[in-house]
Amino acid sequence: DAEDAEKRSRESVGLRVSHREVLRAQDLLLELGVYAAPLSQWARVTTVIKSFNILEGALGVPLALSFKKQRARKIMILFAADQHYGQHCGRVLYEQLKDEFPMEFHENDWSCFEQDLVSRYDLLVLNLIADTCGVPPPAAAAEPCVDAFVRAGKPILLLHGASAAFWPWAWWRSLVGYRWVRPQDPDGVEASHHPRRPYLAKVSKTQHPLSTHLQDVDMPEDEIYLNLEQTAAVVTLMETRTDEGTFPMCYETMTPFGGHIAAYLPGHLPEVVAQPGNVANCRALIRWLLDPNGT
Repeated sequence: DAEDAEKRSRESVGLRVSHREVLRAQDLLLELGVYAAPLSQWARVTTVIKSFNILEGALGVPLALSFKKQRARKIMILFAADQHYGQHCGRVLYEQLKDEFPMEFHENDWSCFEQDLVSRYDLLVLNLIADTCGVPPPAAAAEPCVDAFVRAGKPILLLHGASAAFWPWAWWRSLVGYRWVRPQDPDGVEASHHPRRPYLAKVSKTQHPLSTHLQDVDMPEDEIYLNLEQTAAVVTLMETRTDEGTFPMCYETMTPFGGHIAAYLPGHLPEVVAQPGNVANCRALIRWLLDPNGT
């Protein structure tokens, strides 16, 4: 069977490729996360496998069927949070959503990043700021694993201050769209700050398809993030207006590797996190990130 598959793949494209190369091509497709990407992004993979006919010949079935089977595997989300100065905001949101999405939740334990994230998880949900709350920052072993996840084009949801989840890593600081800047910033950027007051988080005027799935939320007293640094192009999805100006409350950016990063900034206090409107918006963001074409 293997020899027949190899012969079919060679005949279909006139290329000298071994069956082992064909299987490696299949592995590359999965590593790149292409099974979850829109067809418009598949062109980049042809430079790796030369032709989809190679894979079809090896598998003996149309690619669409093969990837449909890959899609059928169970979705898994890694949700990592700190205790956020005793507020446990990540845990509050996890309790609201755990029955709707398959999630692994970790609080104050960054060893969860020291593994093959690409093959195990479809989405990272982060609600943490490195080296705060008395919790040491992620170990050096975590960085290549998170980097591989990003390079695979997989999605990330940043909650509250999580644009600073890995702020000691220079490549992370340039990736997140708007970043919460810590004091003594490695790049010498002025620190961000957060007055606490009631405010309205309002859906922005944008044609982004996700905006139709978000809703305005009246916040009781909570933090408003000001003086963020913009490090990448973004689409602002929600905003608030204060005496100081108009500031983003939710946005999306794309990584250089085609991955979606969405950020939702409200939610310092547990009673704010648990508001139905905030939970609904986080639910919509997770659904979008897992399937941008299906939301």
